[in-house]
Amino acid sequence: PRSPRWLGRVLPRATDATMSEGGTIEALTPEQEAAINSEAMTKFKVLYQKILKPLEERYAFAQFMDLEPMRDEELDAKPMVMLLGQYSTGKTSLVRRLVGGNFPGMRVGPEPTTDKFTAVLHTDGEDDTISGATLSMTPAQPFAGLRRFGPAFLNSFSGALTDSDFLSRINIVDTPGVLSGASLRDYGLQAVCRWFAVRADLILLLFDGNKLEVSDEFRKIIRDLWGHEEKVRLILNKCDLLSSDDLMKVYGALMWAMGKCLKSTPEVPRIYTTAFGSDADVEAALKGGAHLDGEAGEAGDEGK
Repeated sequence: PRSPRWLGRVLPRATDATMSEGGTIEALTPEQEAAINSEAMTKFKVLYQKILKPLEERYAFAQFMDLEPMRDEELDAKPMVMLLGQYSTGKTSLVRRLVGGNFPGMRVGPEPTTDKFTAVLHTDGEDDTISGATLSMTPAQPFAGLRRFGPAFLNSFSGALTDSDFLSRINIVDTPGVLSGASLRDYGLQAVCRWFAVRADLILLLFDGNKLEVSDEFRKIIRDLWGHEEKVRLILNKCDLLSSDDLMKVYGALMWAMGKCLKSTPEVPRIYTTAFGSDADVEAALKGGAHLDGEAGEAGDEGK
């Protein structure tokens, strides 16, 4: 795979135990595991700079695949989860539930509220926001490649720093609701989504069970995900507002529609049913949200 994050997934499983002098297996301490992972990643960076990167440059990999050479901050980055969907599908509400509360710059409502890309990141200090231009220039963050989209996009990109244990394991990217007016934007939404899709470890496509229409622009973005289907999870949200009969109809319609959009495999895509309203609503909804929490937690565990 292009991304070396597979190394972080394999190493903890391959080194979570060691053989003692007496021949018994002993578990590694977190410090030992971190040291082994750090040493392996350092060696991988050297291999990439000496072997892989020259090959990419020699065979014009960046021109064919539209991917610039990877930076050290991208190799060191935590797993990334990207949320995609039309407006008012519950993307920001899902982020709020995952991080355990409100985060800076958050707006939730039935109308289009999230009008920019937001990277929700962990901080040990006070909650704060950071501009897209500053975030793209921060050496410790993997967003330097976004400068290629120019000031118009960076003005529509920001970071939300919040103290959440969940974010100590992953980064989350919340996206603006996809509308039909692509010409109203000063940057290429499809190109930006494609950039994030290549680097994301998990892509959540959210749909509102009460308005299932898929706009042409969103359909194009979904088709740009071809080749990344193993990362994609389909989320049918707001299921607590549907009766059982209506839910089955909507579920079947979404399964049929996405089977035509994500067509690299013959299997019918799996759909998770969720509800991210009040706690009472969530408890009364179907149990699909538990699967989603498990998926997100797994992504975080794999990136340790």
